Amino acid sequence: DEAFTGICLDSDRENAAVQMSGYVKTTYSGSAPNLGRNELASAADGSVKEKAGATPCTVLAVNAADSTVEFLF
Repeated sequence: DEAFTGICLDSDRENAAVQMSGYVKTTYSGSAPNLGRNELASAADGSVKEKAGATPCTVLAVNAADSTVEFLF
């Protein structure tokens, strides 16, 4: 339920590859995010969700059938 600064792409016991900006396609939880300028936060299940005051993003596409969102941050 917090703003994020990056998306973890891969990790092992010692290292993590974290994307700090750019294009992301991931799952969302709760209601589908609105297209356009939006604020997204991390969710407890590893997805993202809309939340005021979280990370500013531009939502490009939402697929409700598989609960995915594409955005730039």
